[in-house]
Amino acid sequence: MKRHNTENIDERFLKKPKLDDEYQWMWKNDSNNYVPYSEAINKLIEEAKNSGKPTARVDDERYIEFATGFQRRYDDVTKIRTVKRKTKPKNKDDHPTDNHKPPKQTKLTDIQFNLNTTNVKKKMR
Repeated sequence: MKRHNTENIDERFLKKPKLDDEYQWMWKNDSNNYVPYSEAINKLIEEAKNSGKPTARVDDERYIEFATGFQRRYDDVTKIRTVKRKTKPKNKDDHPTDNHKPPKQTKLTDIQFNLNTTNVKKKMR
C-alpha cells in the first residue's frame, strides 16, 4: 500500500471535523444569563457557520452575525444580543466547556489545619 507524505499538508486537513451536534449556541438574555437555542435552530446555525455564511437566520425577526458574535433584529439592527458557541458535554452529567476552570474548593480540614498551626505558633512564642 502506498503511503502519502503528510509533511507539507496543512494540519487542518488532517484533523477530523467536528460534528454539528458537538456545539451549543446560546444567547444572553436581559438577566445576563445565556439561554441555549433549540436543537433545530442550533443545527441551522451550525450548518450556516460550517458552510462559511456570514449570518444565520434564527427566526423571522432575528439573525446571528458570525463576525461580531451578535444576534440582531432584521427591523432594527441596533437591537443586539451577545451569542456564544460552546462545546457540548459528552456525558449528560458534564457541563458545557467554557474554557475556564472552577475555583479550587477549600476543604474544612484545610481550614482547621491552618487554624491549628497558627494557634500552635502563637503558643510557642
